[in-house]
Amino acid sequence: MKCLTTVSYSVVVNGYIGESFQPTRGLRQGDPLSPFLFLICGEGLSCLMTLACREGLVKGAKASRNGPQGWRLITYPNSLVARVLKAKYYPNTDFNNAQLGNIPSLTWKSVWAAKGLLNNGLCWRVGKGDGISIWEDCWIPGKKPEEWNRRNRSEEYNVLCPRCGNGEEDSEHVFLNCPVTVEIWRKLEVSWVDRTVHNIWEWITWIFQKTAIQQRRLLCCGLWIIWSSRNKLVHERKLESADEISQNIRRYMAEIEGLEEKKLISPKGCRSNVLDVNTRATIQFGAALDNRNHRSVSGVVVWSQTGELIALKSMINVNVSSPFIVEAYTGLQAVELGISLKLPSVMVMGDSRTVIKKCQSKNSDKSVIGTIIRDIHSSMHRFQEIKFQFIKRTENAYAHNLAKESLRKNKGTYQRRPDLTQHHSQPEGRWRNNPD
Repeated sequence: MKCLTTVSYSVVVNGYIGESFQPTRGLRQGDPLSPFLFLICGEGLSCLMTLACREGLVKGAKASRNGPQGWRLITYPNSLVARVLKAKYYPNTDFNNAQLGNIPSLTWKSVWAAKGLLNNGLCWRVGKGDGISIWEDCWIPGKKPEEWNRRNRSEEYNVLCPRCGNGEEDSEHVFLNCPVTVEIWRKLEVSWVDRTVHNIWEWITWIFQKTAIQQRRLLCCGLWIIWSSRNKLVHERKLESADEISQNIRRYMAEIEGLEEKKLISPKGCRSNVLDVNTRATIQFGAALDNRNHRSVSGVVVWSQTGELIALKSMINVNVSSPFIVEAYTGLQAVELGISLKLPSVMVMGDSRTVIKKCQSKNSDKSVIGTIIRDIHSSMHRFQEIKFQFIKRTENAYAHNLAKESLRKNKGTYQRRPDLTQHHSQPEGRWRNNPD
């Protein structure tokens, strides 16, 4: 500290410099100079520690088994240490992409050396996906970006629209300006769309601000199926006309409206939205797997307290071939189906003892299905009462038969009362497949 001296000040009044004086207070917390003082002291201590290590006077020690410094830089970016290290070593990027730099301190070298181990174990929940860079992040398990990134390949990529071949394929062209797309919107009678907006995000924002919910729904379904049709053309060489695409959009809209029909017809002809509040429904879930093709199917069946079949649903899962994960995911889908049916009280049953125990437990789960179990727990407040119970495989045959039949047909199904009056143990689904 001998190299530091106290600063002196003087006041200029009417062009005349007054006498010099020294402040009587040091740097306070939050002072802009505080981080630099920390750096000066930290660098000095780092040099002393390096010299002591070389001479064998000190040895390294593990400070914490569960709290590595690198992880704290990611989870607490506003801490003083994180802000100081970022300002010096990675001001224009994040810790994951930081470089060692020139003349690094011992502290930074120690933290940076463990960055690779930390990155290998990092994972994140995709959520909306808006925080993931498809060009930079390893969002495909087991593959590095340079292995599949077109920009790093030597082959030439055709940027022209695969439909019309007349314009560069960007978001505005695919969804607004391509002649096929223009014809699709015309056939859907979407005359109220403002096509003077040429930025796709401004266009979508305008739609959600200026249109009704039914119009927004039509646009969203249209965007989805237009993009799906484009992918079929590129990857499967399957060309669909504007008339076929517009018909697919209308059919899908009709199915959504059918799914939203909340009311159920009782045997006496009266209608009600939900079961009686004192009635407990039973939801059974099971799964079927095809390990060779990396496919699985979730089967969910809902019964009333009197044994009447309320609803059934089967869903195709792609690249979810682990039995453990599939059973947990099917349990989550069972809970979500109960929520969509507005059931106040449910008993969720499955033949995976481990999954049922984790659902019953209130402790935080850190296994491979921990994220799914947390989603189940976070949804439980949507019910007045919800319980989980293990049953034998033989008692869960209905859900498993539903999943097996859907796996054989490679087709999901969803049916609700009164459509189930003629239903048997291996259902014929009336819902068409979702767009890829």
